[in-house]
Amino acid sequence: MCREIGPTQDLAGAFKRNVGYEGWKKSMFAQEWFDSRPERDVANMLEDSSEVEWWVRLQVGDLPIRWEGTRDYNPDFVALETDGDRWVVEVKSDAELESENVKGKREAALRWANHVNHSGQDKHRWGYVLAGETDIATAKGSWSALRSLGSA
Repeated sequence: MCREIGPTQDLAGAFKRNVGYEGWKKSMFAQEWFDSRPERDVANMLEDSSEVEWWVRLQVGDLPIRWEGTRDYNPDFVALETDGDRWVVEVKSDAELESENVKGKREAALRWANHVNHSGQDKHRWGYVLAGETDIATAKGSWSALRSLGSA
């Protein structure tokens, strides 16, 4: 039997994949869904950081980045810092970090950020963070630490 699980405001308890998490103050949406505990952990880092003005958990198609022929890469988050800098954030398991797909997506995201930064369309800087599980644990809840560990 399949049961629907209602939303929760327990932002730091046991992770449940098919649950909408509510109670965010900096998210663009009242309810956010995550594919993994590390993604939810990053959302909590963004939420708790005094450096972050707002953040959003991206859905497929929100910010497609072309990376392989006609294939699009859909990152996990965008965060806006209080100084105006913006970050595209991708969360991966440590086992995936060295895969060719993840390396290709990282390169595509860096090319995208470089293009936006040099287009003259936006006066603020865009950056990219690729965060593995070890990076997230090492950062101990600090967005600035995670940004330093995972940015290129």
